[in-house]
Amino acid sequence: MRCILVFDHLNDILYSKYDNKFSKHVKKLAYRQGLIPGDLDGSSIKGKLSSNIIIQLFSPIVTSQRLMGCQFGNSYISVQCQDGTNMVFDEYMGYLFIHIGMEDVMLMKRTLSICVVLVQHLCGPDVSLLKHDKEVSQLLSKLLDGWRHLRDSDQAFLVEAVEQLGVNGEIAGSSLNALRGAADRLRTTAPDSSRVHFLLFVNSKFLSLYSSRSAKDLAASDILFLSLLTNTMNQTQAKDSLSDDECSEVDVTADDIQNHIRNTYEYSKDEKSYPAPSRDGHSNHDVTHTVIAEDSSEGEFYSPPDSPSNVRRRVKKTVSGGSDGEQGTDKEAESEEIFDEPVLGHSGEQNSRIGYDLSVLRREQGISSEVHSHLMLLRGGGPGFTPHIVHIARVCEDVHLLLIIETGSGAVANGLHEAFAALTSLQSLQLQRDVAGVRVAFDSLETGIKHIFDGVRRSKPKSKSATMSAFDLESCVLRLRSCWEFIRKKYLEYLRTREPDCILRIESSTPAFSDALREVFKAGCLEIGLLSRDKEALLSAVETVREGMAPFGDFLKVKALRNFTLGSRASLTINKYLEEFPGLVHFIYVDRSTHRVTTPSLDFSSQETITLTKKKIWAMVDFSREHLTEGHVAIMWKDNTFNYAYFLWFEDTNGSPLKVKVFPSSLLKQFPIPGVLCGDFYQKLIEECFPKIPASKVQCYELFCIHLGLATASCVLEHSRRLAATVWEVTGTSNNPIDVL
Repeated sequence: MRCILVFDHLNDILYSKYDNKFSKHVKKLAYRQGLIPGDLDGSSIKGKLSSNIIIQLFSPIVTSQRLMGCQFGNSYISVQCQDGTNMVFDEYMGYLFIHIGMEDVMLMKRTLSICVVLVQHLCGPDVSLLKHDKEVSQLLSKLLDGWRHLRDSDQAFLVEAVEQLGVNGEIAGSSLNALRGAADRLRTTAPDSSRVHFLLFVNSKFLSLYSSRSAKDLAASDILFLSLLTNTMNQTQAKDSLSDDECSEVDVTADDIQNHIRNTYEYSKDEKSYPAPSRDGHSNHDVTHTVIAEDSSEGEFYSPPDSPSNVRRRVKKTVSGGSDGEQGTDKEAESEEIFDEPVLGHSGEQNSRIGYDLSVLRREQGISSEVHSHLMLLRGGGPGFTPHIVHIARVCEDVHLLLIIETGSGAVANGLHEAFAALTSLQSLQLQRDVAGVRVAFDSLETGIKHIFDGVRRSKPKSKSATMSAFDLESCVLRLRSCWEFIRKKYLEYLRTREPDCILRIESSTPAFSDALREVFKAGCLEIGLLSRDKEALLSAVETVREGMAPFGDFLKVKALRNFTLGSRASLTINKYLEEFPGLVHFIYVDRSTHRVTTPSLDFSSQETITLTKKKIWAMVDFSREHLTEGHVAIMWKDNTFNYAYFLWFEDTNGSPLKVKVFPSSLLKQFPIPGVLCGDFYQKLIEECFPKIPASKVQCYELFCIHLGLATASCVLEHSRRLAATVWEVTGTSNNPIDVL
């Protein structure tokens, strides 16, 4: 059972994604409370599971979560129930994200954090786009399914690092020359697209990158996100070729209801219930939850076919969990997922001042039917997000070209992010009557608004092909300025006099101010018309890369499957590893300064690999991360089959070891989840461990090793030292030997 819900400030559902098992469970609860009509004469419950029912059932926990956060500053992180059901909470821009499931809490936290990050890339600070733009909500669902698939099958996504395809100098040079030639042609024929990145992926592996001088650098998290986007679009295109059949609706039978009522209320005094164990082996007694009988296997987690909408949709079963049509299934199938999205009410009406439909415009724009075009917000090297246009074109089988064009004003986008974040903080601090906090948040809001106005003033006039003209942007900015002057006046008055009436006036004018910020965001950052700008020049650049990469297509396809293996005899370097590391089964080496991973490829066509080695590797990484958040940077353990080791260490730019005087174990709980997609955990760790050394001069590395169970601890340590010292022979980047301990 899995479900992801996003609630707005009024506790309305903006976005929902759940499987059939969750649907059946909620139907049972709704029937018992009289929210769904039905009968118990053997027929099924025919009532519709609407978003209103979900809102009514979840209102207590949502309201409690908001009160704990606003009044006490101590909101829930997770809730573990007696029957094994877990709930995880997160917030972004005042919107509440909830993940319900029966998986491990740490995995659920990571999944929900990934959901928040994807929303940031798709919507920026305006999360309400999930409700207003069905194309965005559909893409979010597909990306969530794609991430889940890649995390379960790709080691690079498991450790959240970029895996570079290992090719010889000739192919690397040819690919880079092809990208450089395409960039030169684009710069000549389309000067407005001068800030551009050309990126080549082979499956999910990074091959080559060429960036123009004026373009901002891409962060490692951006490259991982773009790899996820490319893989998702490729999978979606493959699914579109499948036939669509109608699927039947799964209803809750009378037996299900009777079982639910019996298990809820008919426990005898002598009957014992056994709570599910937690990660550390102890039972969870904190929260009591009704034990619900489930007589069928867990359903798959599918993406919504059309979200948001106000009707029930039917989806098809696919290989990786996406849904773009309909496919037949029997009544008892647990893989069907039903989505019931909220109808736009008075609190969620489309902004009448924005006179265009983003979904329709997105379908009408684009440079070609063979090229996927998207508006995304990428992190880059600095704070906040910068709007980009991403064109994804297929060069040859399993090889894709990404053209990432920086558009709009980064200053405006960052200012909007600051303003939305400060406004969210102010709304919470006002309820707590925290005057000192209000003063600090108001200063942040004033700074963000100043960045918006300065960025708009310095930005170039918008082209006529843009969705909104420069005149429309000007009018949006003028309206924002008018609202801001009133808000600013009232805040200054409140900070001077502490009059409660000022807060009332501020709260009444905040919705109009928020609408004005959203208008500027849509006019300045979501320029749908730019998707088709310089169409001919972009298509010509794509053709240039296709011609340059045509001779290597077949080789790259095979190379992506077997990038680097310990069992290969084709390379002297690999033979050296086999000879010098007896007993070594697998290793993962990650340079956390560049977030590049080096690891042998796994053969997923072998059942032995899937059932034994893969499970051990994934469990090793999860176990290591759990202890890393507790402050352990060098650990070894074993089971009946293998010996495991994990090391994290630091070096200076000369390769000399750096010792941490005091490890910030107490602060790690405030860090992002270990990885890079949800925030650079390792960058923050470097800053805390070496506060007097510039972060750019500190290198961070991770090493995971699996040895046969017969290997001794001293053997594992020796192999780890030598592996860290010689892995540059595979990566091509020289590194001085270092004692990993």
